Amino acid sequence: HVLNSHAGGGDESETAADPQQEKERKFLKRYIEYCRAMCSPRIGERAKGMLEDSYVKYREEMRERKRTGGHAAVPITVRQLEA
Repeated sequence: HVLNSHAGGGDESETAADPQQEKERKFLKRYIEYCRAMCSPRIGERAKGMLEDSYVKYREEMRERKRTGGHAAVPITVRQLEA
C-alpha cells in the first residue's frame, strides 16, 4: 500500500472509488494496530534480511527508471515502511 501510494503520486482516488478495496485497507490497518498492541510482534533476522534486500532492490529499480527517463525515485523512508 505505501509503495503504491507513493509511486502513484499519493493519489488514492482509485482505492477510494472501490469500496471493497477501501474496506480491506481499513481492516488491514486495524488488524496491524491490534497485533502491535496485543502481540508485541518481533521480526526475525531472516525476515529482516529479506525486507532489507527487497527495499534495496526496489530503490535500485527506481533509480534505473529515473536514468532511463521513467518515473523518478519514490520519496519514501524506511520509517514509512515500518509504519
